[in-house]
Amino acid sequence: MQKGLREFIGILEQHGHLRQLSHPVNPLDISAIIARSKAAVMMTVEGFDVPLVGGIVRDRNKVALALSCEPKEIAKRFFGLWSIQLIQ
Repeated sequence: MQKGLREFIGILEQHGHLRQLSHPVNPLDISAIIARSKAAVMMTVEGFDVPLVGGIVRDRNKVALALSCEPKEIAKRFFGLWSIQLIQ
């Protein structure tokens, strides 16, 4: 499993699942951008000082990448990690 969001974003990029937008994005366009694209990183959102990322766990393949497993193993992996957290 990934150590953090930045590492997961890098993995999405390596697998071709990430679209990076460097031009200014109007906040009213964000949902449309995410709906019609892969996961997206918007470096400049008008009126905000921080980048925005969206759509990163939109489908089973991205969730499987996040959990370092095959798509068919997501439930097993997720609940296995969840039970470890409860026990600790």
